[in-house]
Amino acid sequence: MDKKKFKAICAECGEECDIPFEPTEGRPVKCDGCFKRGRGSNGRDRGSRRDFNVVCAECGRSTTVPFKPVRGDPVLCRNCFNKKAA
Repeated sequence: MDKKKFKAICAECGEECDIPFEPTEGRPVKCDGCFKRGRGSNGRDRGSRRDFNVVCAECGRSTTVPFKPVRGDPVLCRNCFNKKAA
């Protein structure tokens, strides 16, 4: 059974692509090619990626996220995000 795909425009190359999640307004999306090009050999290093310091809206811990938070939108640390996703 194939997962539903959603149309989006890649923030890196500007091409239309299919992604496995519904894009959120104002959040950048990358196509598979641009996403993979930004990773290192261990699959975690994204080269010039910038991390942003935030405070988790759920638990209050300081953490970093790989996207610029939108003012007014709550940001969760990895643990709280995973708990909500489960």
